[in-house]
Amino acid sequence: MLHYILCNMKRKKRRGMVTVGVSIFLVLLLNLYFENIRSYRQQLEDLSKNIPVFCRVTDASGSSDNDIAIPAEIVDVLQNSVYVKELSLSHWLAAGIEDFPMEEWKAHTIYFPVGVNRVEAVPGMEADNISLSEEEQKEFFGTDERVCIVDESAMKENEWEIGDVVPLNLIRYIYTTHEIRSEMMGVEEFKIIGTMDEMFAATAGIYPDMLLPLGTVRDILSRKQVPFTANSASFYVADPLNLDAFKEEMKAAGMAEQSADSMFSYTGNALSVDDEMFVSFANHLRQSIDILNAFFPIICAVVLIIGYVVSYLLCSSRQWEFALFRAIGQHTHEVVRMFWTEQFFLALAGNAAGSLAALLFAGNLSVALTVNGVVLVSYLIGCAAALWRMGRRNAMQLLFMQN
Repeated sequence: MLHYILCNMKRKKRRGMVTVGVSIFLVLLLNLYFENIRSYRQQLEDLSKNIPVFCRVTDASGSSDNDIAIPAEIVDVLQNSVYVKELSLSHWLAAGIEDFPMEEWKAHTIYFPVGVNRVEAVPGMEADNISLSEEEQKEFFGTDERVCIVDESAMKENEWEIGDVVPLNLIRYIYTTHEIRSEMMGVEEFKIIGTMDEMFAATAGIYPDMLLPLGTVRDILSRKQVPFTANSASFYVADPLNLDAFKEEMKAAGMAEQSADSMFSYTGNALSVDDEMFVSFANHLRQSIDILNAFFPIICAVVLIIGYVVSYLLCSSRQWEFALFRAIGQHTHEVVRMFWTEQFFLALAGNAAGSLAALLFAGNLSVALTVNGVVLVSYLIGCAAALWRMGRRNAMQLLFMQN
């Protein structure tokens, strides 16, 4: 009798080890599966940082993205859009330092101030080219006060110093569909609060002699009841994963797609979106995620089947024990619950061991919890099915078969 008990204990231990081993294997396998999904999703989220989507407002033909007239309505949409970040705007002016009529402008020195909201709005310029600190630059670009930053060559030419108040006779540009006209706006006084490097030789085209806050330019135009337009606008899409929603918003704002068949005009109402590379990589990652997600029901079914087969084989080897409990008067569902509870704790132990091993390598708690849930539920459903099948047999028949 003692020999039988010891042998039975050894068999139960081996059966328990099988259940724990199978659970560990399934947990590690599913951790690998879910970690791949998580990795692809993380790559998709990081894609906007690694491959930013850059946009420019252009004319309808796409041939020019500066020296155009972008309506205030479009500018306001861009400034208020949740899909737009790092928006760079500029508004170019001309100016003399004396009061003179428009017809005499050729006899006077003309400077080119530009209203900007960020240093990046001036091609080729960087924050290091300006004498102000980072905090001072942020305050300058966000104000609507009459202040300016002046090119060092203009400072020397006019013997100006920081703190001087300069009277500028402002000239604005009027853009029609196919031509540009000029108009005097009168004298405005600006206080010099900083200087910038002379960079004319390093850039193509006209380089500004002065920087003005864009808010200041808008305020001056508003006071003179002159419609505001931006001469350039560029930005990055804040969330490229919502490109479709962004494009719908831009379309509703009146922005059209570029067309090579369109004639050039000075009206800035088209959008260039450099998203080809981002879309290609994003689609590839989305396809990979979709393929892996498509296998999820199959994986759950496989785990369920494994739970059924393993439990059935292990429980079949304990038919005599099952029948004995039935013979001494215990109800079938009580015996099934007892066997199922035993399998539950064994599977739980295997899950814990497998999850601990997975955490040591991957270190992702959310993945480990998800895997535990999938393996435990699917495995135990299979186990319940196997026990239910065995519970339908007659107890005396099981005892007879065992003998």
